[in-house]
Amino acid sequence: MFTRQQIPNLLTFARVLAVPACLAIMLINPSWKNTALFIIFVAASITDYFDGYLARKWNVVSPIGALLDPMADKLLVALMLIYVLIEGGGTASPAFDSSLAASSPLFFPITVILLRELYISGLREFLSNRHIKLPVSSGGKIKTAVQMVTISTLIGLLAFQAAPSPLFCDAPFAAAFSHACNEGDVMIVRIFRPLALPMLYLSALLAFTTAISYTRASWKHLQ
Repeated sequence: MFTRQQIPNLLTFARVLAVPACLAIMLINPSWKNTALFIIFVAASITDYFDGYLARKWNVVSPIGALLDPMADKLLVALMLIYVLIEGGGTASPAFDSSLAASSPLFFPITVILLRELYISGLREFLSNRHIKLPVSSGGKIKTAVQMVTISTLIGLLAFQAAPSPLFCDAPFAAAFSHACNEGDVMIVRIFRPLALPMLYLSALLAFTTAISYTRASWKHLQ
């Protein structure tokens, strides 16, 4: 029987373990990999909310939890975004086609999100070395929620459609990738496919604006 002190940390540890588990699935490349990644990421997103909520509610915030929680989030998000860029970038083979991925409409927003995470991590480390805490803003929480829903949608599209490039089927240049569009899509794919790219660009916009917000909040300490 787990105690209240242990439950939030166990949820955090589960998310940490999800990172190598997802990486192993990607490398093994089984036929059910997208479904497994979708389930793992959705479960991780849910635990991301509950471990912090329970830790605050029960007042059992621990140093190890505070360290591992954002680390697990950033690693899992980065891994999934890179995977979506490769798998949703129009290539059916597991080999990384850099020219195709770079021309993908996924490339710019995913790059913005990843660079933002690296920048904010560096900013937090810089401030922590000076014993200054940069609290999570309301905009940052909204960004995280939108980002989790977006990545779940992107992975879900890959999971529920056998074609390698479902994200291109509603793009302006869809004709160039018509081989990847399946007329027999299940209903959930038809509903969410048009929302995928707008949601990803919204996530990138929120990532950029919150980076500016955090920079302004920290500016006096950077001068």
